[in-house]
Amino acid sequence: LHVPLVIKPADWGSPGLRRTEIVEHIDLVPTLLAAAGLDVPAELKGRNLLRLPLVDNENHVAFSELTYDGREGASLRWRNYKLIVPVSHGFLPGPRLFDLESDPDEQNPVTDRPVTAAWLALEGRRGMALLSSAPSSGAPVKMDKKIREDLEALGYLDPTEENEE
Repeated sequence: LHVPLVIKPADWGSPGLRRTEIVEHIDLVPTLLAAAGLDVPAELKGRNLLRLPLVDNENHVAFSELTYDGREGASLRWRNYKLIVPVSHGFLPGPRLFDLESDPDEQNPVTDRPVTAAWLALEGRRGMALLSSAPSSGAPVKMDKKIREDLEALGYLDPTEENEE
């Protein structure tokens, strides 16, 4: 979950800004659009990280998902709390809530905050619903032969798979 990100356009003379808030990959598109001087559509999910302060940061819940060795889980971050939720069998026996301020290594689950855990679990279901509403990557896409060859050369497409032109 701790993924460093550096954005430094060539025309920025300042040393930049270090964000300490919890941010997500979904924030990249609005941020890059704003950095390019383009309008950020209001319906676009995510936040412009160049804006100070971040809108509604105090109540922001960050969602992430993990698939590992055939097992799936999700985590939610809100303030100093992190909830890890099993999505498939064999990930964890049940949800685990951690207070990262007092337990940054996630060794001792919090058991006296059931309302916080339940609320974050609800936010996790919303996050999973958002993921399941995304367009399927298996939908056929039409592209010309040159684009297909370029994508195959870069390793993005398997040249042995049948394709629709």
